[in-house]
Amino acid sequence: TRDALVAASKLAGLSRVVLLESAVAGAFAASLELSELAQCQKLGVYELGGRSFSFSVLQRTGGGGGADAAAEWEVVTAQREVLLGSEAFDAAVVEHLVDGFQQEQGIDLSADHLALQRLHEATESAKLELCKEAAASISLPFITADASGPKHLETTLSRAKFESLIEPTLKRTSPIVAAVLSEAGLTKDDLHAVLLLGGSARLAAVEAHAQSLFEGRPTLRTDRPEEAVALGAAAYAQRLQALE
Repeated sequence: TRDALVAASKLAGLSRVVLLESAVAGAFAASLELSELAQCQKLGVYELGGRSFSFSVLQRTGGGGGADAAAEWEVVTAQREVLLGSEAFDAAVVEHLVDGFQQEQGIDLSADHLALQRLHEATESAKLELCKEAAASISLPFITADASGPKHLETTLSRAKFESLIEPTLKRTSPIVAAVLSEAGLTKDDLHAVLLLGGSARLAAVEAHAQSLFEGRPTLRTDRPEEAVALGAAAYAQRLQALE
């Protein structure tokens, strides 16, 4: 995959290609925004994306000349698990809505692809709303129909219920964190801070779970955790250009 990225970049006319680990890019962006990272030497990066989860341990580098001067962090060890991310949150909520609708209306929406698409879209909107509010309304008129006429899905998803639905997915991240720390020969107390990356870092349940995993360690995130990796990569490229 990395070779393909390099080849594609060169075909696009890029004269220089540097592949940056997402955890390093995110940490680079956070270092520009969060003063708390100024004295941090060992950093845990808890990254919950749409379709994957990764945990990395980063070590601050001394920085040498050339490109090394731009590389503030290096990966000590990391592990990524695919199909473990915010899409799993959505799937759990959709399953909950399908079960509730079947109990209420006696109709199973799980085989209706159009209904499932609408449910996923509504779940995404509700998830965003729950970042700020205690409950989110889900209204899907004409979600399906039977012999008696059209059926509508109207319900409210509380933050507490949402958090209970995503808790099993969050718990699956815990052994990955433990394995990475063990491989690095570290404990959570050896980390100076933990950085949360990915859009799911906005969710109170994700932050609370990270705090429980790294009790006593500061858990940090940027104002736009979903964009931190891209912003860090851009800032890194800009610094490389300045060094040339």
